[in-house]
Amino acid sequence: MALSHTPTGPIRRLLEILHSPKVRNLEVSIIALVAFMLSVILTFSNEVYEFLGQRTPRPEMLPLSLLVVLVWLVFWVSLGREAEREAAASPALAALRHVRLQEWVLSRKTLLSFFTEAASMLPRWGGVGAATPTLTTWILQGGAHLQLDIVAFSAETFLEPCIAAAKEMARHPTPQIQQVATRLLVRDPTAEWLVPYVPDPQADEEYLRELKARFRSHQRNWFGRFQTTFSDVLPGKAARVEMRMYPFEPLFKGIIVNGEHALIGVYPIGQTESSRGDKAWDYLGHETWVISVSKSSPLPAARAVFDLFMEWFNVLWATSTPWKQ
Repeated sequence: MALSHTPTGPIRRLLEILHSPKVRNLEVSIIALVAFMLSVILTFSNEVYEFLGQRTPRPEMLPLSLLVVLVWLVFWVSLGREAEREAAASPALAALRHVRLQEWVLSRKTLLSFFTEAASMLPRWGGVGAATPTLTTWILQGGAHLQLDIVAFSAETFLEPCIAAAKEMARHPTPQIQQVATRLLVRDPTAEWLVPYVPDPQADEEYLRELKARFRSHQRNWFGRFQTTFSDVLPGKAARVEMRMYPFEPLFKGIIVNGEHALIGVYPIGQTESSRGDKAWDYLGHETWVISVSKSSPLPAARAVFDLFMEWFNVLWATSTPWKQ
């Protein structure tokens, strides 16, 4: 009978310890310390320098060589420790998303119910597209200096209504609007996302990667199409877009025109299908209906919702980071 060479008991435990990331990092740290000490000795010890000078033609290069080794080792240790943190965080995040998903779905449904009740007496549309004529009217009546504040999942929802307003402006020989300044809040594709969620880990990773790539594409598209379209109808280069990325889970989608009128909706969470056919829990932007509120509305509920949304937008803007391509 063949003998097994698989280590058992204390030997296996010792090998596991020796091959653990912590021990490997400790080994590298010791090597780095030795390299540093040798560099110091070679730099400040005349006896060692003269001794090495008898055996090498360029003893002055040895400290530099050791310094290069030292820098490389420190960099290697830093990468290893960062990888350890990411490896430890990923399973914990996956477990959190799996356990708390239904709680988030229920919380979002409850919020949506409250929002629906509060907005029951306000104008309402099944989506931003249906509200485009109203939004275009607000933009055209915005005065010489138009301010647009927009927050969305990936922001492509509000691009087309803005483009429609610019095309409408082009029909007037002397447009009232002279300048457009836009603050655009989009979801940060570099942050950790709790939702969307696919139970299968591989499918979940692929779905997230596809969504984040699509989001980056939409965000880049904003600058080109928005500024080009408005620059065609405004004097000079009078269309400015400032984009920031918020690291939190999306809650509202909306647009505020000149600090006076707003379209607002709440993102629901529901099941959809990924490109490979997997069932995924995601924010259903296409199912987000929107309401119309105004700062000067005769309805107290409309004024309260507007003030809440305006304050929420400003706080989110202040805590978000500038967009990077």
